[in-house]
Parts: sequence; structure tokens; C-alpha cells
Amino acid sequence: MRSWLRHGLLMLVGVLIAQVAWVFALPPFRGSDEFDHVFRAAGVANGQWRLTQEASDGRGLVVAVPADLVAAAHDQCSALKYTGPDNCNPISRVSADTVTVATGAGNYNPLYYWVVGTVAKPFSGATALYAMRAASAFICALGIALSLTLLRSATSTPRWVVLGLLASLTPTVVYSSVVVAPNAPEMVAGLVLWSALLALGVPGRRPREITGLVVLATSAAIPLALLRTLGPLWLVLIVLIAAAYEGMRQTVELVRSRPGVFTAAGALVVSSVAAAVAWAVTSSSYVVHAGTDSLGTVGSVHDVRASWTDALQVPVWMLQIVGAFPLRDEPAPTAVYPMVLVVVIGMLLATFVKGRGRRRWPVLAAVVVAMVLPVVLTLATLSTRGAIWQGRYELPFVMGILLLAGLTMDHRAARASDEHRLALLGVVLLGAAQVISVVGVLRKELASGVSSGDSHWVHPPVVVVGALMAIAWVGFAGLMRGVARG
Repeated sequence: MRSWLRHGLLMLVGVLIAQVAWVFALPPFRGSDEFDHVFRAAGVANGQWRLTQEASDGRGLVVAVPADLVAAAHDQCSALKYTGPDNCNPISRVSADTVTVATGAGNYNPLYYWVVGTVAKPFSGATALYAMRAASAFICALGIALSLTLLRSATSTPRWVVLGLLASLTPTVVYSSVVVAPNAPEMVAGLVLWSALLALGVPGRRPREITGLVVLATSAAIPLALLRTLGPLWLVLIVLIAAAYEGMRQTVELVRSRPGVFTAAGALVVSSVAAAVAWAVTSSSYVVHAGTDSLGTVGSVHDVRASWTDALQVPVWMLQIVGAFPLRDEPAPTAVYPMVLVVVIGMLLATFVKGRGRRRWPVLAAVVVAMVLPVVLTLATLSTRGAIWQGRYELPFVMGILLLAGLTMDHRAARASDEHRLALLGVVLLGAAQVISVVGVLRKELASGVSSGDSHWVHPPVVVVGALMAIAWVGFAGLMRGVARG
């Protein structure tokens, strides 16, 4: 078996094992706004692509879904402070087994929801939720494995870029990949786009290789543009930073080498961006309503009163990128943050101190954008939507910063003899943070009356869940060593 295929399959298996641990740890419908997304997916799968009727006693828009789905989600939905009766209970009965309910995801592009909703159509209740989780998780796992195969071809010694990939898979990212919501597929689409563009920057690519990489980049750019409202913004920023990293002259020469391929790819991407914007405008995603919630939907019960100081929560947003689950205001165990941040900050500092040439400056520019952009966007919407920003929103862009840092380190001519030990230590810290995160959530949910009383929640003992996550990261450590050796 070819090494690139073997490494990709090992990465796929490792991610799937880590995802299984999270699926066990997370009770049905306990993910962030998961019931909203499940209702939206069930509606889209039954042909309700565009919703228009606003809920009268809750948040969002009205959709018709199977009654057993609403019943299964009721307890977790009702336990939240920001939901209304229409979000957690049937509004009206359409048929013997179908009712209407309100979903806060009613304005979202239906692409993702059609995929996971169609997969879940043969199932009912909480089983349908688990089917949606499985579909969403597998899509994300495939994208992450593809990113590894692309990145290993971006340099002859892919040690640090692989560590950058593993560091980008923060506990928030891995957790999000099993929740029914388009957030994680958007993150992974951004990750694949970053990886394909960086692989394109390798000099001496054959025309066939260039064409294949452009196809992969385009295949990632299209869903990135369509899945969520900010997707087109992340798409533009990723392309600009990647072009600056490779150098404008080399980028222009690359485009000139296959003008027809790049023209076709550009046309497809621009069309996707136009379609995304058209959907957002016609579905009111860009229209500001007093009382909109974190999903940008109308009819929210959120209080939008906020101070300008809410736009200066950069440290909080950075910590949310590392770990916040199941909801954004539920932090990970304290030990998780230093374990992840020492690896992330260490890689960035090493890039600026030990890296050489102009490649360091696009990395710095990306870091500045990641810090400043949320402040700007929050200030622009603070008076109408309140402090709705979450750190995970910019993960499609932020994940690529660690790829840039790792690739810059791999491009150095001189290497320290103990670098493999440092990289291995980084994987150990990242893996420990993942184990602590998933075990912490499972223990917390077992102590919750709502979750522990759910007969549909499938979970093994805590030690088994922790062991699954540990096995995944031991595998990643071995994989990094194998990839570095070629």
C-alpha cells in the first residue's frame, strides 16, 4: 500500500475513534443548539428547504418534523434558559406522526441539512439523531484525513506541519465534529482548502498534479462558501493569506501554468459565493432584527443589551477555540487550556524566532486578523444582536494558522537533533487535553438529572471513553513519526 494512502487511512481511523468517544460522552440533543439543527435537517429531508412562518412563542421559524423527534429532544431543549414553548413542544399536529415545531436554524443554507437529514430518514427519535451525528462525523473525518495526505506532500520533512494539523484539532473541533450542526463541516472545509493551497505551492508540480489539487481546493471552497453566513469571508481570507505565504510571483506563475483549470475553478467558486450571498439575503440571514440570537434567527428570547466592552473578549474567544462544550459558556476543565496553549503558542513563537525568510510575515498577518476581526464584527453588530460572537466561528480560518507555522518550521534548512522529542511532547500534551475534555463532559452529564435520566443515551463506563480517546492520540503520535520518516 502506498504510504500516502496508508497514512490517510490511519488518520481516518484515529479521528473516528476520537469521535466515537465524544458521541458516547454527549447525551442526545445535548450539543450546542443541536435540537434546532436536527429539526432543520428533518424538515429539509422532507422537502422544506425554505421556511417563512415565525414562531409565536419561541425562537426561530416553524417546520414540520416527525413527532418522535420532538419528543426525544424535549427534555434537553426545555432545560435551556433561552428556549420557548414552541421550540421544545409540538405547536400543531400535521398528521398522526408529524407535528410542527420551531427551529432556530431555519434560515441556514439547506445543503448540509439535506445530507444528514436524508441519512437519518429511515430512523426515528434519538436513533435519527445518532444517524445524523454519524454522517456529520464521517464527513469531518474524511476531510481531516484528506488534509493530512495533502500536507505530507507540501514538504519533504513533514513533522511540524503534522503537529500543526493535530494542534488545530482542538477539543472544541473534535467535539463539534460529532454535533449535528454545519459548524464542524465548515471548519473542515476550511482546513482542506488551506491544505490544498499549501500543497499547490510546492515548486515543480506536474500539470496533472496541479489540476488534481485545484479540483480538491475547489471542492473544499464550495461548501465553505455555502455552509454558513461567514463562509465567503473565510474563503477570501484563506486564499489571500495562502497566496501571500507562497509569494505573489509564484502564485501568478502557478495560475499561468494552467489558466483554463484556474479559470473554471474560479468561476465555480464565485458562483458558489454568489449563491451563498443570495440565499443569505433572501432568507433574511443578513437582515438585522432586534432580538436575534446567536444563530441570527428572528423571534429569539435573547436579551441583546450589551456594552462595547463585550467586543474586547478576545481572551475568552481564544479559550472557546480550545475548549467550550457542550455550550459556549461551559468551559473545559482548567487543565485543558495550558496543555493546548503551550503547544500552540510554542509553535507560533518558534515560527517567528527560528523561521527564516518572508514566510513568517503572512503567519503574523493571519494571527493579527484572527485577533482583530472578531472585535470589528462584534462592534458592527453589537447594538442589534448583542454579544453573540463565539470563538469557534473563526476556526475555518484559525486552523490554517497552525498549518502555516508548522510548514514554516519544516522549511528550515537547519534542524535540532531533539526536535522529534519536542514534537512528540506536543502530541502527548494535546492528547492529554483531549482525554481530560471528553472525560470531564461525560462525568458532568452523568451527574445531570436531565442527561442521566435519558434512556436513549448510549455510553460505556468513563474509563472506556477515556481509553478510546487515548488510543486515538497514541495512534496520532505514531502516525506523526511515520509521516516524518516518509
